[in-house]
Amino acid sequence: MARSATTRKAPAKKSSSRPKKKRPAPAAPFNIGRLIFFLVLVSLFVATIAVVGYVIFFRVVVAAELPGNNSSIVFEEPDTLHPEMSRHLPDTASVSGKTQTAKIAIIIDDMGYHADIGKELLALDLNLTFSFLPYAPFTSELEEEAYQRGRTIMLHLPLEPRNLKWDPGPGALYLNVSSPNRRLLFDANLLQVPHATGVNNHMGSRYTESKAGMAELVDFLAENELFFIDSFTTAKSKGMMTAMDKGLPTARRHVFLDNKQQQLVICSEIEKLVELSKRQDGAIGIAHPHVETLDALTNCAKHILEQVDLVGAGELAR
Repeated sequence: MARSATTRKAPAKKSSSRPKKKRPAPAAPFNIGRLIFFLVLVSLFVATIAVVGYVIFFRVVVAAELPGNNSSIVFEEPDTLHPEMSRHLPDTASVSGKTQTAKIAIIIDDMGYHADIGKELLALDLNLTFSFLPYAPFTSELEEEAYQRGRTIMLHLPLEPRNLKWDPGPGALYLNVSSPNRRLLFDANLLQVPHATGVNNHMGSRYTESKAGMAELVDFLAENELFFIDSFTTAKSKGMMTAMDKGLPTARRHVFLDNKQQQLVICSEIEKLVELSKRQDGAIGIAHPHVETLDALTNCAKHILEQVDLVGAGELAR
C-alpha cells in the first residue's frame, strides 16, 4: 500500500535581533550665501573694534608719553572762546528763584594732563569742580584724589569741533560715526572717570549744534543719572535746551576765566562771575590748569569769593 505523500514546509527564518542600519542622509548642499554673510558680519565686527581701539588706545599711548605739565597739548577751540550769549538761551535766574546768597561754581577743565598743577589745584581750600579728560595720563590718579577730597567730579567729554584742525583728543564723539560706536565711546570714556556725577563738553562747537546728536547724548547721560553743563563753545549750542526739554538737570557756562593767562585778568574775570551771579542767582565759570590760574585762585579768589557761596557745579544744574 502506497505511503501518502506529505508536503514538507520550509524552515522559518530566524528574526535577527540586530537593528537595521539606517542609510546616511544625503549631505545638505553648501550654502555659499550664508558663508559670505557670516564673513561680512565678522569683518564689520573686527573693523569696529579696530577703529575704536585705534581712536582710544593707540592715541592714549602717545598721550601718556607726553610731559606731565605740557600745557600746549589740550586746549579749547581758539575761535569759539567768546561766543555771543544767545538771548533765547535761559540762564540760571530764569530756572530758579532768587536766593539770599548768590552761588557760583568754578569748573577746572582739562584735568589729567598736568600732574603737578592738578595736585596743587586739588589741595586748595576751595570747593572747586574738576572735569577730567578721558585717557589723559594722570586722570586716574588725580580723579581718585579729587574723590577722596569730596570734590564734584565731571567727565570732560571730547566732542567734534567745527574746525577739524582742532583735535579734541582720545575718545572724541563725531557726528559721522554710527550711533552704536558713539555709545561704545561714551561708555568707555565714562569708565575712565568712575566717580563722575556730571558731564561737560570739551570743544564740541559742531556737535553741540546738532539737535539729534545732543538728543542722543542726553539720553546717554540720563541712563547714567548724570547732569550736563553746556560749556557753550558756540552760541548756537543745542546742549542746554535739549537737556531741559528731556528733563535732565542742566546749566551752562557763563564765563571763561582764563582766556588770557594773566593773574590780574583772571582775578578780574572771577569778579565778573561773582557780579553776574548776584544778578541772576547763580553763575558758572570755567578755568584750566594753568600756573596763572592757580596763582589767581591762591592769591585773590578767597577774598572775592567771600561774597558768594562756591558750590559744586551739580548744585546749579536744574
